[in-house]
Amino acid sequence: MRVIRFSNSAGFHCVTPPETTEDGYIPSPGANQGCCPHASDYSPRDWQISLPELLRLIQFYNSGGYHWCPDAVPPTEDGFCPGPPPA
Repeated sequence: MRVIRFSNSAGFHCVTPPETTEDGYIPSPGANQGCCPHASDYSPRDWQISLPELLRLIQFYNSGGYHWCPDAVPPTEDGFCPGPPPA
């Protein structure tokens, strides 16, 4: 739900102490981008969660996880595959 808030708010930015949040981000565009961008913000890293980025996160959630798969054929857009790693 938190990432959906970031997507709906047209961006996010880092918390400025002494403020705190559960993840260190505040939904809404802002100037404080001194922390690492959220992992869901990957294509491009622009401090906004786009619909494709949000859908990718939902895909991982619905599949029960994700794993690194740099040799996937065809390659994935982010180097990860949904579901647990193969045995």
